[in-house]
Amino acid sequence: MATLRLHERVLKLQPSATLAMAAKAKALKDQGVQVVSLSAGEPDFATPKSIVDAAREALTTDVGHYSPVRGADALVKSICHKFKRDQKLHYEPNQVLATVGAKPAVAMAIESIAGPGDEVIVFAPYWVSYPEQIRLVGAKPVVVEAGASHGYLPTSAALRAAITPRTKAVIINSPNNPSGAVYPESLLRELMDVVKNTQIWVISDEIYEHLVFDDAKHVSPASFSEDAYSRTLVISGASKGYAMTGWRIGFAGGPKELIDAMVKLQGQRDTCLPGITQAASSLSRASR
Repeated sequence: MATLRLHERVLKLQPSATLAMAAKAKALKDQGVQVVSLSAGEPDFATPKSIVDAAREALTTDVGHYSPVRGADALVKSICHKFKRDQKLHYEPNQVLATVGAKPAVAMAIESIAGPGDEVIVFAPYWVSYPEQIRLVGAKPVVVEAGASHGYLPTSAALRAAITPRTKAVIINSPNNPSGAVYPESLLRELMDVVKNTQIWVISDEIYEHLVFDDAKHVSPASFSEDAYSRTLVISGASKGYAMTGWRIGFAGGPKELIDAMVKLQGQRDTCLPGITQAASSLSRASR
């Protein structure tokens, strides 16, 4: 029998620790063990009835065919509205993209920006997929510590020290997974000042934007200035705020050239989102 080889980049790729923990928790529950799972980011409420009703209604219409890669017109309009309402960002339809969850949006952004020999900065603690997605394109994850002694918040000085001529992007994740830290606007402005007038992209993962409590306030760094707007890709979705993790609906908005690159990647990989998911996530339902 022939012994065939897989590519080294896949052999070195680590499985998702989050999904492995979730599978272990499920196996224990199936055995009758009481488990509190702190693995996958699942909201503790059901998908709102209005969204489920929209999906049922969509099944009676023509949702069984391909849509444009970027998303159906109604969904694209909804995404633009959502970014204007929540992030205070005006995007034209050609500046947004609907993705099969927020995770592929992060991966496609990294692949569009970085390659072998490049560096992408992430703040620790970080979502476990960031480093692996960076390594998968041949780039190096550069970890900047933002531990408990700092309230799980990075400093602008630490970011500045981590930047090298090979730095292609910085990933900002606020509200943060897994710490829950919400970056204050003053800190976000300091971080954006560090990369101002450079060739460094910012990937702002804002998927937990609606899950903030007490006096915490979510702010998108892309809204601060023309420079911030022109270098920042904002990623969010319906998974967390609307309990739609299994529906797989992500949003990305940002500079047209980066969105165009991601559209090409999605077109070659996923083609488009399922029609029923797009219908359930339209402006009249999930994006309201």
